[in-house]
Amino acid sequence: MRRKKVSPAKKDGRLRLDTSEHFATAWLCCAITYQITDLKDLESEHLTDFLESRQISGRTWNNYRRDFHVTFAWAVEQKYLLTNPAATVPEAQEDPINAQVLSPDEFSKLLKSAEETLRPVLALQAFSGLRRSEVEQIEWPEIKFDTARIVPTKTKSGQWRYIVMRPNLKSWLEQVPKFQRIGRVCTAPYREALDRARLSAEFLQWPHNCLRHSFSSYSLVAEENEPRLQMELGHSSPRLLIEHYRAIVTPAHAEEWWKISPSV
Repeated sequence: MRRKKVSPAKKDGRLRLDTSEHFATAWLCCAITYQITDLKDLESEHLTDFLESRQISGRTWNNYRRDFHVTFAWAVEQKYLLTNPAATVPEAQEDPINAQVLSPDEFSKLLKSAEETLRPVLALQAFSGLRRSEVEQIEWPEIKFDTARIVPTKTKSGQWRYIVMRPNLKSWLEQVPKFQRIGRVCTAPYREALDRARLSAEFLQWPHNCLRHSFSSYSLVAEENEPRLQMELGHSSPRLLIEHYRAIVTPAHAEEWWKISPSV
């Protein structure tokens, strides 16, 4: 028998069942991926990351988004949260090419504005496509300078993958002295350090996952190797790459992107 959907019950504080199921799935995945133990630490970016990691249609994305909003609005009403983290989760676009990227000049400006400890972290995101959750947890032993490979062990999908280390990324990572290459690459609170760099660079807007989107978009144009890029991003299907991680960039900009190095 098909379950009958009902509106959220406001009088007794309960939520409809399908809404609760969507919330429980997202909360469990976000809690494991980001090691969140307190609901108050959940951010809009975590929810958006969760949606982008799933191979779902735009309609399904928006259904999740709606249920997140209802669930967290209820949590705010119950005084479990002060604000609704789902309020700024973007709505899915029908245009399959909807990714937003940074230009080479914008990213160069951001790197120059960033603190020294944040630069290798930003370089890993922009030139290897690591997610925020991955770059916050990756450790130096996972970066193989001898084979020019990056092998993250703490991935969103939990599946093994490797990423080719492009020459300009290697240059950025080699700026860190060898004796400091122990433990995690990200040694400062990521969000706070990024916000300081954005403020210094006068970036008022920060499109979600723009560094990962930039990596994939500039890679597609410069290297024309979609199967390898799909593997590097950790996608099981090329559909996700096309729908969420490809933007229209010019060959000239792609060439500039892969020339961004500490000497520029």
